[in-house]
Amino acid sequence: MDKKNNVTRAAFTGFGGDPFVALLFLHFFENVWQDEVDKFYACYNIAIDPNIVNYIEKRFKKNPKVEWIYFDHQIGNGPPINECLNRCNEDLIVL
Repeated sequence: MDKKNNVTRAAFTGFGGDPFVALLFLHFFENVWQDEVDKFYACYNIAIDPNIVNYIEKRFKKNPKVEWIYFDHQIGNGPPINECLNRCNEDLIVL
């Protein structure tokens, strides 16, 4: 929260494909910019082995700032952002 202005901030991203890219994004979130937002909405969408999805989900959900959203099929680029937007209650959004 921006304490001066009492404004909350959220970041959105949609992932489809390589699970290593999703984990790399999480790594940078946690180690570089997580203090810049109050909530991080991560929408992962791909049909892959459920064990891989479970592992990635557990990693993301360990962080209390993360809202994990998963679709077991690819839904493109726009729909994940729409899904994040539908769940968001923060004042400012970073894509």
